[in-house]
Amino acid sequence: MLIPREKPYLEGLNSYYLQLEKFIEHMQGDIGSGGIHCKSLNVEMLIYFNERETISTLIQKKNEKAGFISSYEIARTIFYDDNFSVKV
Repeated sequence: MLIPREKPYLEGLNSYYLQLEKFIEHMQGDIGSGGIHCKSLNVEMLIYFNERETISTLIQKKNEKAGFISSYEIARTIFYDDNFSVKV
């Protein structure tokens, strides 16, 4: 999966403590646009957002190719079904 080389704005977060919707909303107000990188043992996910909306989500399951998913609800379900290390 392609990850930006810049130093993360935030790192060391755990998805267990986050409410995804509120976290994205907070990041939209704080930095405007960016990406939330979520990594677990079986799944990597990159959620892109701008000031107004969640733009898209890229998901890569272990030993599979990465692909964009069309529904934010699918990303939300995956986020709450696993324990992720989170960077912004």
